[in-house]
Amino acid sequence: TKERAAMIEKGVINFEWRDLRLLVKTLSELSFVEIILGENANVELLRKVEPIFNFLLKYDKFEAKHVELLWKCCTEKHEEIMITSCSLLSNLITSLPYSLLQVLFSFIEKTTNHSE
Repeated sequence: TKERAAMIEKGVINFEWRDLRLLVKTLSELSFVEIILGENANVELLRKVEPIFNFLLKYDKFEAKHVELLWKCCTEKHEEIMITSCSLLSNLITSLPYSLLQVLFSFIEKTTNHSE
């Protein structure tokens, strides 16, 4: 009901995530990945976000734009962010579907060609 939703929003009622699709939808609508990998990426959050990213991958909500953001964290950020992001990417790579691996490899190729 609208009343229950309002109470959940205000924090009056603890919401139990019974429907995982609702959680996926909410994370997507909140641009969760974009926030984590965006301009203000945080090393500690990057160290802890792998299970959530795997969860989003499982439900096909980790997209090409997210691979691009992760790649940028691996190549264009402060050294500690780059190292942590590369570790995260390394751990996620076996979960990436073929289409996202192609996206990743295109970024790797661009980086390699650019540095020659």
